[in-house]
Amino acid sequence: MTPRDPQDQLASLVDAFLCCMGQLMLICDHMSRFPAPDDAEPAPAVLRRLLCDVLEPDLAHRPTDCATVTRVVSEISARIDSDLCLVEPGLDD
Repeated sequence: MTPRDPQDQLASLVDAFLCCMGQLMLICDHMSRFPAPDDAEPAPAVLRRLLCDVLEPDLAHRPTDCATVTRVVSEISARIDSDLCLVEPGLDD
C-alpha cells in the first residue's frame, strides 16, 4: 500500500461523510413526508433502529473500528457545530 497524501485522505473522508449525510437526509425527508400515527415510535428512534439493523452484519464484530468511527464522527460533528454557521440569505452583506 502506498502512502496517500493527508489532504487526499481528508478529502476522501469528507466525501464519504457527505455521501452518508446525503443518504440520511433522503431517509429523513421520506419519513417527514409520511406522517406516522400519534402512537408511533418517534422518527429518530425508528431511524436508529433501522441503521443498527442494517449495519449490524458488517460492524457488530468490529468493536474497535466502531469505537474509532464513533470518535471521528463525534469530532466532525463537534467541529461542524462550533465552526459552521447558518446564515439567512442576504444577511452576509
